[in-house]
Amino acid sequence: MSALPRHAAARYRPTGPPVFDEPAWFAEWFDLYVPADAAGPGFGPLQLAALLGIGKDIVYRALYDGRLEGIRISNKGWLVPRPAVRLWLVEFNSLNLD
Repeated sequence: MSALPRHAAARYRPTGPPVFDEPAWFAEWFDLYVPADAAGPGFGPLQLAALLGIGKDIVYRALYDGRLEGIRISNKGWLVPRPAVRLWLVEFNSLNLD
């Protein structure tokens, strides 16, 4: 996936089934740590960072680089749909298996 310029907003486009194979343990882990009822329409970057226990800079960098698909709500906010989070985590995990 090509990187987007900083001023461009990544747009959420459902892409169907994940391109990468999910590990056997992933579905249960994802439902536990990223619950559907907590998402509502989606997650904000700070909420997502807190749920995953990572720094907000990692989430923002992934959004700006286009690795994590999100919807730019305004100049001050992002909305990241739950399916986009799942795809990002599966892709991230598959890159770490090498």
